[in-house]
Amino acid sequence: MCECDELIFLNPGVEICIAHCRARPWEPEKFSSKEEQDENLENLIEWVAAYDTRSDEYGLRRHRALYEAFKGKKRELNHPSEYESV
Repeated sequence: MCECDELIFLNPGVEICIAHCRARPWEPEKFSSKEEQDENLENLIEWVAAYDTRSDEYGLRRHRALYEAFKGKKRELNHPSEYESV
């Protein structure tokens, strides 16, 4: 069970998420080198590209259901420029 004052759904769309994947810095806590991280980039992009159609817990369908079921105050932000208001 979750207790919170507000639910914020960050939903910028697949294209923006893919652009963020391409621009992300090296994550040393996940990969031993930037090269190793880059070798996995296409797999990550394929996974992100399927966001709208995946039925797993990380897909839009599941996120939308959680958002719609939430009875408290909620906002959906569809562009990174809106995130500053959070």
